[in-house]
Amino acid sequence: MSIAIKQDALQTALQQVMGVVENNKTIPILSNILVRTQGDTASVTATDLGIEITGYSKLNTPLEEDISFTVPGKKTFDICKSLPQSADISFKPQKSNVLLRYGDKCRFTLATLPAEDFPSVDQTDNNISVTLPQNQLKTLLQRTVFAMAHQDVRYYLNGMLLEFSANDIRAVATDGHRLATNIISLPINTDHKLQCIIPRKAVTELIKLLDSSDTPATMTICHNFISVASNSFHFKSKLIEGRFPEYERVIPYGNDKSLSLNRTELKNMLSRAAIMCNDAFRGVTLEIKENCIKVSSNNPENEAAEQELPVNYTDDPMSIGFNVSYLIENLNILETDNIELKLANQDQSMLITEVGSEHDSVFVIMPMRI
Repeated sequence: MSIAIKQDALQTALQQVMGVVENNKTIPILSNILVRTQGDTASVTATDLGIEITGYSKLNTPLEEDISFTVPGKKTFDICKSLPQSADISFKPQKSNVLLRYGDKCRFTLATLPAEDFPSVDQTDNNISVTLPQNQLKTLLQRTVFAMAHQDVRYYLNGMLLEFSANDIRAVATDGHRLATNIISLPINTDHKLQCIIPRKAVTELIKLLDSSDTPATMTICHNFISVASNSFHFKSKLIEGRFPEYERVIPYGNDKSLSLNRTELKNMLSRAAIMCNDAFRGVTLEIKENCIKVSSNNPENEAAEQELPVNYTDDPMSIGFNVSYLIENLNILETDNIELKLANQDQSMLITEVGSEHDSVFVIMPMRI
């Protein structure tokens, strides 16, 4: 028995799962994808044992009997990409291989492994389930992801906290030097707060899967995993075990010195200052005085940069240092051009807010000594 599917439909499903296809010689089946049929739909599944992603596409012709088989993921994807967009591709499982054909004169013989040996991320009882537009969830993650730690020994920082309460979902990420938190309002059937930590790779893969439309997706949180399902994909990931820091304690709501300025102008200044930064420490100094901010940087080669920008500021003068990369990355995800920087003194963290934004967001950056 064989299945037939359009090239563009197959490529879309394969693209959704390729981020978790492993080049694993210890567990060879992790290099494969599982293809299953049900009626007029084919599903393509890949896993790295921590994350499992399934993409869906329509068959050219419904099958009377469901079939399943595995094929090498990367090779199948590369073959699919090389064929015309309108191509009809067929798969025919055989005893020791799978025959992939395009027309009468193009065929590939692919190695296979037993479909029943393909691993699956186990699902446990649901703690909470919520349906929301994909674009809301995508924006929530995108505006928070940049602050996650990378390969930190504090493993619970190498991911994103999702916190569910009766009226909203909050996303929080921090690497110990900066923090981002974003909230979306949504009625949730829970009478207590529920927290889970999603691994870094899972967050980045989920962002790629979600589209920018209001098509619904259902997010389910269990004891040890998260699931997000839509009509085009099903995403599962194990969660990070551990206790996320008490993030509310580090948000400097009491900062009383505020300057208003243009986000794009500040970002451009910082990008120029970064050229002259010390590559190891990436520090810039912000000298703030009445209605003016000066951004300066230097490096061990005795090179330096200084730039000034008019701002709305009437408090005491201040000089404070920051990692320029942290500042630029934070400014990149803001959507309004009018922003406020709120400070207390040169030793305490800075709060960044958007003026007139529809988002409920908080961004914090710790200073550095330069």
